[in-house]
Amino acid sequence: MNASDRAWFAPSARIAAIGLLSALAGAVSFAGTDAVPRAIQLAGHGLVDAPHVEYVTAFNENESVEAALDLRLHPELAGATCDVWVVEAKTPAQWSADPTLQDARSECVAVDLPGVECSADGPPCRCRFRECADCDASDTTFTLAAADTLSSEAGPCLDGKGGRRCIGLGAGYDVVLDCDRDGRLGPADSIDGGGDEAGFYRVHDTTQPALPTVCVDYRVEGVPEMFRWQRTYFPSDFAGLGRLPLVVIGHGHGHSHEHYGYLQRHLASYGAVAMSHQVQTDCGTLPSDDCTNVGAASDTTLLHTEALLDLLLDASCAQHVATRSCPGTAEEAVDLCDLYGHVDPGRIALFGHSRGGAGVAWAYSRLAAGSYRPRNFTADSIALVSSMAPPDMRAGDKLVSPHDAPFHLFWGAADGDVTGKPSVPGDHSFQIFERATGPRHSTYIHGVGHGWFHDGCSSSGDPGCDFTTGPANLLIGEALAHLIVKGYALPLFKHYTEGNVPARDYLWRPWDRFRPSNPAFDPAGDRRQHVTVEYRPGDDPQLRTIEDHESNPSPLKSSSGGAVRHTLESSTVFEGAMRDGDCTFEWERPEPAPGSCGCFGNLGPCRMACDGVMLQPMNGMTRMRSEEQRRAVTFEWPVEGIDGPYSYDLAIVSPLRDFSAHEFLAFRAAQMPRHPLTLAETGDLDLTVALVDAEGTTARLRLGALGMGIPEPYARGDGKEINACTFGGTCGVALCCPEGCNPFWSRPGWQAEFQTVRLRLRDFLHDAPRLDLAHIVTIRFEVGAGRGSAYGRLALDDVELTGR
Repeated sequence: MNASDRAWFAPSARIAAIGLLSALAGAVSFAGTDAVPRAIQLAGHGLVDAPHVEYVTAFNENESVEAALDLRLHPELAGATCDVWVVEAKTPAQWSADPTLQDARSECVAVDLPGVECSADGPPCRCRFRECADCDASDTTFTLAAADTLSSEAGPCLDGKGGRRCIGLGAGYDVVLDCDRDGRLGPADSIDGGGDEAGFYRVHDTTQPALPTVCVDYRVEGVPEMFRWQRTYFPSDFAGLGRLPLVVIGHGHGHSHEHYGYLQRHLASYGAVAMSHQVQTDCGTLPSDDCTNVGAASDTTLLHTEALLDLLLDASCAQHVATRSCPGTAEEAVDLCDLYGHVDPGRIALFGHSRGGAGVAWAYSRLAAGSYRPRNFTADSIALVSSMAPPDMRAGDKLVSPHDAPFHLFWGAADGDVTGKPSVPGDHSFQIFERATGPRHSTYIHGVGHGWFHDGCSSSGDPGCDFTTGPANLLIGEALAHLIVKGYALPLFKHYTEGNVPARDYLWRPWDRFRPSNPAFDPAGDRRQHVTVEYRPGDDPQLRTIEDHESNPSPLKSSSGGAVRHTLESSTVFEGAMRDGDCTFEWERPEPAPGSCGCFGNLGPCRMACDGVMLQPMNGMTRMRSEEQRRAVTFEWPVEGIDGPYSYDLAIVSPLRDFSAHEFLAFRAAQMPRHPLTLAETGDLDLTVALVDAEGTTARLRLGALGMGIPEPYARGDGKEINACTFGGTCGVALCCPEGCNPFWSRPGWQAEFQTVRLRLRDFLHDAPRLDLAHIVTIRFEVGAGRGSAYGRLALDDVELTGR
């Protein structure tokens, strides 16, 4: 595990539990004792319904930071009067050396609520927590910092011609309840933060650049003659930034390495050396493991990375390469070789688009397997692999996989090239995502076409360059697509090359709850804009799997061995492979005649019968090829003749019942596209998750109360986009792709889009303070009749306990 992985999986010091000590324990002593402040969670967003507060790590500049304290969980503070300080974050060693408090705010916001009264005499605020036995978190929620207050500036910072510029992401702050009111952090106090992580972070708009950059073009040696050009961006003033991580970008078939400047400039402005290179995207003369398109693309990426490091690790660089400023740039002449000694070969992020995206995943596989042995870097040097709309290509008889590398997938729901078309398995990028065994993330962007992951369309003026498909009124355009890519690529890069903490929030929190703060992003006013995010940890020491549908084929038992029970109609509950059953994405279709065509790899026309309807419980799933096994469960409601709510229960086996050592309960879920119960109502699907302990105490969290839900599938699919064989209207006669010929294949809805949901386990205590997290016997998913959406069809998978 590399350093960035360790940063991701480091246990949090922010534990909201009575009597638990924070990371200050053993690191800070006061008055010669081992006594430490109490660890507590405070910073978050107030909510109307239970749990009444959402504790988070990162806050955009344009949103307020609130504090909330459930006095039922912290009775020791009832009746206490404390000064509330917001201070610049300190490490345990810094707190030990200097426990004095200095507020970072300019004012305090007064409040008078049933559970708390705060005066505006500060900062700091002086707050009196009332004696209130029934007060929940909503009764004590008050503003710590208003919107557009508290600096988001995080170092390292440089002073240049344009003024002071900082390339960090997220200024950290600790929140202290100074209950002895002595202006120092001590054993009588409580702190949110104070450990390896701050209490919270203020972040700026991640779509905006930081430092000025320069760009150079040049040819390198060691790469076949027709593919030697590189283009590299880096900060114009990098001398004070130390050794910089390297970003390598490989383009797709028919694309150019000159068309990724929007992303290169952005990452370079935050301290990266961002190189794009020519890619051979079809089998040629390169020495790949197999003479395949993805093998050639991976070779090109590895050879270009090696060639650049050969230059930048050699003091005689200038003797081997001549560089020139990129066309159209106004910078003074710059020299690539000025970067000698300033690039870190141990921190490399591989980005690739289309075939180049498959190529970077395969490049890492070859490094990890030892089939490619470069001079200047190893598999451990690869901090991140990020593929943009990669086709699922084969390398010989092998399937492309990023294996244990931290992996990220960008994909557009309106992609007209790597379409996600149900009948073409090579067009399914999510298959590569599913093969990743390390930390993995996906950013699935509605309304974005294949060509909008580069900037060649706007520069060429070619209207067909975008490779978009689907309803034109759902497309968001290249400019907005680039903002989304930049806004998510930056925290992705920062987290995996630097271990940046607030960057995590961009990688798993739902779009409607947290996203880059660019004002162009307005989901409430423009429902075309949506990003579905998926995250699953890799080597998390706290990860415990309750149900992933893989290791136990019985639908009556979870993969961990617990019983599975439900109050749904049994005939509508299906556990099986995550692969569309007939390559149409349809929930129902005419029943095929015996011996008719199958799915994935069928090359002949389908022969369909004239009568009968066949249901497809995994319609819309594109998560595996026919030779693979990845499973999930799908179910629907309401149940005819039975009033809700309805439940789907997972019994917890004894070794896994102690939830108290974990931070999140996580799962992923998707609405099933084109199903009548999905089409009947637009919008997100709501449900409730309940925990039941050994004494029968039940605590619930409803996704809608948290401002989240399971997103509506992208409304693509008008009969023209599904390149599959359809029944032509006369019995026994099969035709391929007659436009609009089959009403079964004309409804909207594309992929089954999994959204990851992560629920903080201690938030369940806000609904039921007596819940015993150390003895949980059941996880229950509830829908209908006050528990969530009245009807729907849902896919569910990867129910897990995790750490951060």
